[in-house]
Amino acid sequence: MSQQYTLLRQQSLGPRQPTQLHLRASDLRRVVSPLQGEVVHVDIETNGLDPRAPGARVVTLGLAHSSGLWVFDTRYWADREWDLCNDLLSGCKVVAFNAAFELKWLKIPGRCPGLQLHGCSLVLYRTLANEGYTGQRWSLETAQTTVLGWPDSNKDELGELLTRHKLVRANGQPDKGEMYQLAWLEPDRFQYYCAQDAEASRQLWDYLLAVAHRLGLPAVHQYVTEEWPTMTALLSWQYWEGMTIDRSAMQAAYDQIVRDIAAADAKFRQMPILSHHLVEWERLAAADLVKTKITEKRVRARKSDEPWSHPSVWSLVPDPRTGREFYLTKWEQPYGGYFERVETTTKVTGLDK
Repeated sequence: MSQQYTLLRQQSLGPRQPTQLHLRASDLRRVVSPLQGEVVHVDIETNGLDPRAPGARVVTLGLAHSSGLWVFDTRYWADREWDLCNDLLSGCKVVAFNAAFELKWLKIPGRCPGLQLHGCSLVLYRTLANEGYTGQRWSLETAQTTVLGWPDSNKDELGELLTRHKLVRANGQPDKGEMYQLAWLEPDRFQYYCAQDAEASRQLWDYLLAVAHRLGLPAVHQYVTEEWPTMTALLSWQYWEGMTIDRSAMQAAYDQIVRDIAAADAKFRQMPILSHHLVEWERLAAADLVKTKITEKRVRARKSDEPWSHPSVWSLVPDPRTGREFYLTKWEQPYGGYFERVETTTKVTGLDK
């Protein structure tokens, strides 16, 4: 393995042949009805990253279950087809590798509103593979080869297809942002790719849950199947509908924080081991013998794959569609981009005199 794990061991699994590709909406009932109440892994491929962009659409829908592996061609589905999809998937326990992304697309107003998220393979992966060493990755490609033991990642073939059809960046590297075009250019191989992503999510989920059970970690199971799906469903709802801000409650909370900080400061100053140092520091500062300069600047930072875990970058902004004010996280911005954060620098001079 190129990655070393503490709790995980490389398995000897591999891709599975799809049961059926190029399915239509008319096949939904036949395929999904027997899966009611079961865990079903979903993978979607889209023609962009922002479901609110003009012309945004899901081009394929892959479903993986222990009994089969199916891919639906959704390029031309309208509300009627998605309503049927919602009715059927609402009875399943839906899991996906990048479930935050999938849910944001499937929860488009009027599309699959009843879909209930059961878990996320990526979050489970990051929870149990938390060594944190430099360069550690948690991509599905990494999981396929280092955890599941697949001989090769399906991303290699994807890169070949993109290069063949000249869907590349200026530097000649495959442009995965244009991979949706393969739904028209290479429909068989593109749908096979979608199927293997869903299958990898299923294999990873089953193996990691077994590890958590073997290690006696019920809290992990509770987090990935109850707490995290609830948070993500709220973020998805917030993404589309917004969340009204109670200004009076926010002001009251702020005032309480200010009081708590003042009380903590007073208690800090009363500590015998520190109080005389603080008195001396304030004397030097009053005599202008030491100076403290604090500067703030806004810096660009790469977005995390887990925006729900970074409330420090939330901002109060108006929704451009309604003018109402909502809490919008950095997840509001195009997925995988950058956000701005404040970086504070403190410089003290005069202590060397």
